Amino acid sequence: MRISQPISRSPWTVLGLLFLISAPQPAALADSQSVNGALSLKTYLSSRPRIERMVYTLFRPDSPPAKYVLSCHDDDFFLRQVKEGEDFVHPISITNKMRGSFFAGRSGSVRWQINGFGVGESFNGDGKDAYTIFSETTKSVANGILNLGPQMIEPGTFVWDGESFEARPSLTAQQLAPQISSFSGKIRVEDGRIVELASPKGGTYRYEYDAHDQLPAGFPSRILSMRTGDWKPAVQFHEVKFEQEDSPLRPFVPESFIQPDLMLLTVYSNNVQLRAPDSNNPEVVRLVSDEHAGLKRAGRGARQRILMFAIAVSSLIPIWWFTRRLMRPEPVTVK
Repeated sequence: MRISQPISRSPWTVLGLLFLISAPQPAALADSQSVNGALSLKTYLSSRPRIERMVYTLFRPDSPPAKYVLSCHDDDFFLRQVKEGEDFVHPISITNKMRGSFFAGRSGSVRWQINGFGVGESFNGDGKDAYTIFSETTKSVANGILNLGPQMIEPGTFVWDGESFEARPSLTAQQLAPQISSFSGKIRVEDGRIVELASPKGGTYRYEYDAHDQLPAGFPSRILSMRTGDWKPAVQFHEVKFEQEDSPLRPFVPESFIQPDLMLLTVYSNNVQLRAPDSNNPEVVRLVSDEHAGLKRAGRGARQRILMFAIAVSSLIPIWWFTRRLMRPEPVTVK
C-alpha cells in the first residue's frame, strides 16, 4: 500500500525563528568553577562545535515558549523541538510519538527531515529540493544558538584580540551579502564573565548567569536580546553537555532517531526523487490514517497555512533589514 505522510516543504517554518536569534575541547571548558569564565567562553566560541546535547527554551514575542534539543559534531547536526511527554533520548515509536513541529539535520552529504513517521532525505542536493533547503535553514537557526546570539557567523570561527574578535560569515550570510568577508565585534567582561557580546552587523546580546550544575563553567544561563525597547530573555539553557574524547561518535542519520520499521521514507538525489513513502505495515497505515483524520476534523490544515503565511511575512523583515544594513555604504569622513 502506498501512503503519503505530509512533510513540511517550506523553509519558512524555521525562518520565522531567525530574527531572534563549537564545542571546545573538553579540557578547555572543564566544570571546575575556578576556571576563568570569560576565557572559557572565548575558547568555546573559537572551537569547532561538538555538542553531545544542548537543551534550551526559546522565547518569542508572538508565541508561547518552545523547548528544543540541539546536537552537533562539526558540520553534522540535528535540531528538534520537543513537547511535554516526548522522550527525545529514545527513538520515535508508536508509544513515543514525535509531538514537536519540526526535526531536521545533516549527516555528511545527507540533509534530512522527520515529521511524525515520515522521513525525507536528500543526497547531494544543490539547494533546490525541499529537504536540503529545510536542513540548511535549520542549521542557520542552530548557528545562532551555538554562537550565543549572532546567527550570521559561522560557529567556531571567532579569532580573539583581547576583548575584540573577527569571525567568518555563515553560509546564509554569504548568500545574503557575498561582499562581506568577516564580522567584527567586542565583548564586555564583568567579574570574570562575559556579560555582553556586540557586533555592528551581527547584533548585541547580553548574558546572565545562575548557579547550574547542568552547564559548563563560564556558560551563560540566559541570552537576552533587545525587544520593544527593553532587554528580554531570548534563550534559557537547561543543559549543555560537550562531547568527551572517549565519547562514542553519535550517528546523525535519521534512522537513528526513529524505529526503522515505522519509517515512511522519501529519498531525493540530485533533485530527483528516487523513493516515495511506502509501507506494508498495517499498524503504520492505521496510525497515519488516524492522524490524517484527526487533522482533518480539527481543521488544522487551514490554520497551519495561515500561520505559515504569517511567519513567512514576518521572516522577510529581519532578512531585509540585515541585507539593507550590509549593503549600506560606510560613512566617509572628509578631512
